[in-house]
Amino acid sequence: MKNLAFLAIFLIFEATAADLGLSGCGTYSFKGTPKMLEEEIVLILNEGSRSEIVLKMARTEEARIAPYLELMTSGVLHVGKVTGPRRGLLHSLSKLEYARPDPLNPTLNTYLILQKKEKCP
Repeated sequence: MKNLAFLAIFLIFEATAADLGLSGCGTYSFKGTPKMLEEEIVLILNEGSRSEIVLKMARTEEARIAPYLELMTSGVLHVGKVTGPRRGLLHSLSKLEYARPDPLNPTLNTYLILQKKEKCP
């Protein structure tokens, strides 16, 4: 009986976690921190955790996100290519704005939530 309950909890978690994190190409809402990494700007989500996501971006998008460097940022982004586990290429940014960290809900301080899945080229 305990095994059945564990299996049910695991399946529910898998179903809800499917829309969290980097799950392929598509449009995502995000909250994270742009940082300099090896002479280029990257967007880091879930920084310092085992589920850290690093998204590289085109130079044109680097110019748009540069004013937010090292600051909590939120918005909508489009991932055009997945290059590895928890790694990808950010194709475009929209609805970019400053975000405030919430010390009472640290799990909501950074996220990547799938809005619309697309096929990777």
